[in-house]
Amino acid sequence: MKNKLILEYFNKVKSANKEATKKEAFKDLLNRLYSNETELLKVIDKITLGSEKAVLEIPRKDKVDIICTVR
Repeated sequence: MKNKLILEYFNKVKSANKEATKKEAFKDLLNRLYSNETELLKVIDKITLGSEKAVLEIPRKDKVDIICTVR
């Protein structure tokens, strides 16, 4: 199942002409791969908002927060 999703993503990106289309394909892939992980889906939404820079606090199982800067 995952291999099929990744291959579909790869083919979409290869044929896409615009960065926005590639970004949407990537977000779609992540949403499909992690559809059962609600916390990860929230992080994916924050990362793919389209802003130039986002700072995210990612909760860890060991309760140590990590702050990531995405550019």
